Amino acid sequence: MKARILLLSILLVVTGAALLYSFDFGVVIDNSSSVSSKEGEGFIQENNAHLWLNLPLGESWVFNASVMGTFSTDTDKPLLFADVETLSLKGTFPHLENGANLFVLELGRFFHKEFSGFVFAHRMDGVRMEFGYPSSTLQIALGYTGLLNKYYTSLVMSKLDALDDLDKDILLAPRRLIGNISWSIPELFARQNLNFSILVNEDLRHLFETVIKEGKETFDPSSGGLVDTQYFGVGLDGPLSKGLFYSAFFYLGTGRMLTFVPDSQSNTGEAYLYKQILSGLGGLSVRYYLEEFFQSVASLQILYATGDSDSISYIEGNKSGTAKMFLPISGNSLGTAFQPKVSNLVAAELAYSLKPFTGVKGFILESLQAGAKLTPFFKASKGAMSEGEVDPAAGAGYLGTDLSVFANLRPFSDLGLGVSLGFFLPNKSAFLPGKDDPIVYGQFVFSFSF
Repeated sequence: MKARILLLSILLVVTGAALLYSFDFGVVIDNSSSVSSKEGEGFIQENNAHLWLNLPLGESWVFNASVMGTFSTDTDKPLLFADVETLSLKGTFPHLENGANLFVLELGRFFHKEFSGFVFAHRMDGVRMEFGYPSSTLQIALGYTGLLNKYYTSLVMSKLDALDDLDKDILLAPRRLIGNISWSIPELFARQNLNFSILVNEDLRHLFETVIKEGKETFDPSSGGLVDTQYFGVGLDGPLSKGLFYSAFFYLGTGRMLTFVPDSQSNTGEAYLYKQILSGLGGLSVRYYLEEFFQSVASLQILYATGDSDSISYIEGNKSGTAKMFLPISGNSLGTAFQPKVSNLVAAELAYSLKPFTGVKGFILESLQAGAKLTPFFKASKGAMSEGEVDPAAGAGYLGTDLSVFANLRPFSDLGLGVSLGFFLPNKSAFLPGKDDPIVYGQFVFSFSF
């Protein structure tokens, strides 16, 4: 009875607000069909429906809400699942007296990313504040991930996270507290932009369930410990000349990870101990825009993420000393048929795209964009990677090359189409026996909104 009264109250508030203020709403339907020759994947089709609402509340506040539902043929996921995609109240306040020139406050569920996008780019529930000053912008965000539907997330950092990801009875994402402080200084010199970021990831699992405690002397394959991480980043980006732009960044990763290692003080000679994490991630990208030649874009992107030579697995695999493998929370990756996480990795992506019919006004193919990407991958050091097919015992060196072609078309403002085809040619000596076959991947994407 109380639930019905609460639901009715919410409907009355939303209806009353809608009558008082103008609002926008709509539906987006998209389909993603993919096929991969990689073992265990095959053909997968996902159909998604997004219902969204944008409701202004006075001069300063905006209510944003969207829900999504998915029909999936992926055997690792339910046939049908759904989640609240966005649910936030956002206030914008310019020219505060004795304060910032601009203050923005957002409460609820929203998407957040640090400036590179390779360490954290994900939704969370919490609060975000932005303070705009004449010469810089300060942003503070704090959020919780444990209420998200796990089938829309990619938050797997610990052994317990991985076990929950495989358990179909568990629907929610790992319980992690994410904090981010970022400071951006635009056009500090010669139109160059400087960014600083501190990102904290705190594992809250021990507050809700039993985890392995430090000092346990017997190995337990059905459980694990906590993984807490911190990241300290700096980035610089801007133009080098007309049409030529670059961005560069570096993150120092720290934290702790529970590992089962030899211990002279243990009765069994081994014990679970927390080991410190000390790792690094660096990136450089250069983009050249040639608008007069079919809106061409050529780019080169290089990534380097440290590895751990004694690590036997990506998840809690460190066996001695400091854990040196960079461990992102949930971020972007490179490649099409082969997409390893930015961990124990060196990669260089060379890409080119153009719009061949951009000068033919009114032609249905005017918006067509076509391109290709070439991405050679290397292993930064001996040890494990995120892809289980890679041999942890293999040393640093060449992994293989990912080659892909793609095309995107938006013939109408509410209709989008995309297709991509990728090939990964592995270096057999870097992969486990029987796991070194070439990978062919194809994807078709369809999106319609009204």
